[in-house]
Amino acid sequence: RRVLDAIEAISRGDLAALGRLMTESHASLRDDFDVSVPELDAIVAKALASGALGARLTGGGFGGSAIVARS
Repeated sequence: RRVLDAIEAISRGDLAALGRLMTESHASLRDDFDVSVPELDAIVAKALASGALGARLTGGGFGGSAIVARS
């Protein structure tokens, strides 16, 4: 559902909604699938605390990279 919602948010140019969806996705990957690591969780938290619209891990899981949406 989040993917479809993200497509809709992008088509509307709603970056705030896209950011929320990205952050929800990170929480799900971390909590529901246990594929994040503390370092990526810290990067996501720092990005959000610094004003990012959203952030999430990407890549293969169990590490990987973070992608951050900024305005």
